[in-house]
Amino acid sequence: MRFLNPLAALFFLVASVSATELTLSTYNLRLEIASDGPNQWENRREQVANQIAFLAPDILGVQEALPQQVDYLEQNLAGYSYIGVGRHDGIRAGEHSAIYYRDSTTELLDSSTFWLSPTPDTPSYGWGVHYRRICTYGHFRDRQTKTTYWVFNTHFDHEMPEARLNGAKLILDRIATLVSPNEPHFLMGDLNATPDSPPIKLISAKLQDTRLHSTGPVFGSEGTFNAFDPTTIPTRRIDYIFASPENTITAYATLSDLIDGRYPSDHFPIVIKTQLQN
Repeated sequence: MRFLNPLAALFFLVASVSATELTLSTYNLRLEIASDGPNQWENRREQVANQIAFLAPDILGVQEALPQQVDYLEQNLAGYSYIGVGRHDGIRAGEHSAIYYRDSTTELLDSSTFWLSPTPDTPSYGWGVHYRRICTYGHFRDRQTKTTYWVFNTHFDHEMPEARLNGAKLILDRIATLVSPNEPHFLMGDLNATPDSPPIKLISAKLQDTRLHSTGPVFGSEGTFNAFDPTTIPTRRIDYIFASPENTITAYATLSDLIDGRYPSDHFPIVIKTQLQN
């Protein structure tokens, strides 16, 4: 019988459990609207794109992105592709909850969008809301480890508590239907709900709140909504990245960059790092 020498055995062991670091981010861009005055999109879009490019996430989920904002990021984020549709018609019209992915590290396997309503597979309203709400998701494969994983990106309603709770239930049901046992998955977005609210408690019972479960550094303010006001301390935490239990979260950050005295958006981007095993 032949035996591996100790060094060869160690190499085999390390290679068999190789991992890669995955960086994910969620970012409410704030829609393009003239009433924002000096904070309107054309005055900050370059800073948003440069900020994202510097972070270089493997996965980026955005909210409130109108078609022209989606296009700007596509044109100014080299090496990224995106998935997502407009919430009005399921094609281009209206805000997108788009997911950008880095081509060099990430392969897209499948994607779709559903509406947060009793009729989720067609453009629709649900539970008293004034605006259609959507969840865009992608099934991805890491090019290094060949590990597959899912990302769900959404933007809950800002007015109706019932809609937020039912939206959370619908997304968790869809995750249970789509995701294989022990397959890594993530839920991210602007959920317009604080940690003590029913929808966040419901999600937290199934998935890890990455701010609370990071094994490494947790950086930045707890609040994620800044209202474009640099003179006050943000306290409302309404943007999240949740991860399935098998994920080890190695870092979490809320990035409150001020550029020439202004915020790039009225929300701070959230960034996490996790390890993908092969």
